[in-house]
Amino acid sequence: MKNRATWTLADAQAAALRIRASRTATKRETTDHLVVTLPRLLPGMNGKDGLIRQHFRNATRVKEELLVWAKGLRLPTFGESRVTVVCARHYCGNPMDFDNAASSFKHLLDALVKAGVIKDDGPKTIEAMTFRQVGCRSKKEQCMTVEIKSLSLVAEETALQLF
Repeated sequence: MKNRATWTLADAQAAALRIRASRTATKRETTDHLVVTLPRLLPGMNGKDGLIRQHFRNATRVKEELLVWAKGLRLPTFGESRVTVVCARHYCGNPMDFDNAASSFKHLLDALVKAGVIKDDGPKTIEAMTFRQVGCRSKKEQCMTVEIKSLSLVAEETALQLF
């Protein structure tokens, strides 16, 4: 980068354009409810491709693929809102132990955080997280879904159920 003392008029005009463009950049759409479906299954902790045995380069590759996938969807954001998350693993065959099923969502949730959908995957942002396993008939139907709801929407739905 040039020292400001050596800027030409063209350099100054280009810098001014970049500053104006960043100030007028469109903000992302916000939402109260979102369902994201990954059309494949990610490994749990155990097994030959499990997170325990996975080489760090393979883990990095999977994380990068998921981040590119999540950013490509151009998902809306929840901003600073607290949320509840329901993770469902649709499988055929035998179900996983629940601790393995829960761990299989780690890279997916991290990608959603890095893509800016939710602020963080810690307890300050996520009020409650539920994991489900749902049987399906064929391997073509196998997928992972993450349903995210803002706490305000959950409170509304709960209030409506009470009356």
